[in-house]
Amino acid sequence: MRERPETKELLRKIIMSQSKLELTFFGEKKKSARKSELAKMVRDYLAQNGTYMQVVEEMRVLREKKKSIENGVRASCLSDVREIDTLSLQISAAKDLMSDIALTMYAEGKTVEIVDKERGVRYVPEFSVKFRKENLEKV
Repeated sequence: MRERPETKELLRKIIMSQSKLELTFFGEKKKSARKSELAKMVRDYLAQNGTYMQVVEEMRVLREKKKSIENGVRASCLSDVREIDTLSLQISAAKDLMSDIALTMYAEGKTVEIVDKERGVRYVPEFSVKFRKENLEKV
């Protein structure tokens, strides 16, 4: 059985796309490593600056004082803090659900948007892809 020309062209496009993806990925990794190297150099320069180190110490003391004040206030209004925590969890769950619904609608080819007529605003999804490291299995 002979392969159709469309099949060969599709395979060629897939291979080219994969190559571009990998080239971009590894190029980004090199730039990220260089950025980290430069950031470390800057941190080393700052660590050698006495005035900077003094300001860092003053900020640490102020952060501790601020945290102490916040903890005192939270202790005095514990029920409000608990409600804030509960609402935060509910908001996070609702955002996850919206993401799942939007992705499903997008995959089905449907229009994905939310229209707020009161404010005259239309919300459209913003998709993002992240890559995580995974070990290759030995074949």
